[in-house]
Amino acid sequence: MGRGNVCTTGPYEGVFYIDNDYTAVYRKVNAADDDMDDRKLRYWFGTDSPEEKGWEYDECESVDEEDYDLRSFSDDFVNRFPDFSKTNENISRTRRAILESPLFYVAVEDNEWSTAVELIQKDTDSDLDLNSQNALYRIYLDAMKKILLWLFPSIGIYTGPWTHGIITREEAGLC
Repeated sequence: MGRGNVCTTGPYEGVFYIDNDYTAVYRKVNAADDDMDDRKLRYWFGTDSPEEKGWEYDECESVDEEDYDLRSFSDDFVNRFPDFSKTNENISRTRRAILESPLFYVAVEDNEWSTAVELIQKDTDSDLDLNSQNALYRIYLDAMKKILLWLFPSIGIYTGPWTHGIITREEAGLC
């Protein structure tokens, strides 16, 4: 049994999860503010507790790390798909779009243990738009997966309510 997951509900949507271990920054207790060698991502501690080893969570650095990673993702995605542009728009109470095209949003959402990166359909009544969404969403999801696996050693995938799976670079053949 996994932890609760944000999910998508549209027929041409999908989601990947960036584990907070890849964006949570810890710094050595009593380290000088400008000493970057005394900063580590939670990921590097493995199953050990950073706090028990004399490290503390750095909220500001963690926010900066996540912002940097999402900008890197967005830059790469827009370079591959120029019909997308950057945005910063709340599209629901919990979901914030970071990219948009005439047919889709790419949004992020807090998922407690991770950041959900979602491909979300824009509402449309046009059969042409629905056919275009159907033709494009797998291409966009595959690109999202590859970009995220370029940035992180593994990402989460939705496997059902309260469960998720993991894809690694190796499993995706990206090594």
